[in-house]
Amino acid sequence: EGLVRYTPEFKVVPALATEWQLIDNKYWRFKLRQGVKFHNGADFNADDVIASLKRVSDPSSPLRGNIPLYVG
Repeated sequence: EGLVRYTPEFKVVPALATEWQLIDNKYWRFKLRQGVKFHNGADFNADDVIASLKRVSDPSSPLRGNIPLYVG
């Protein structure tokens, strides 16, 4: 599941993020859905989002083009 998803009409709607805002036209701040757990029972948190963004931003990742900004 992503932070957001698209409707069939391509409207962006909440998924793992319940709300989001652009900060200083540079950074996005996401409020994460509470109570989400992985299949092993571990809680979902911001560290998981950061790890996923770092993984897909790796130059060898086939998903790299799906995120518009570098995650450092």
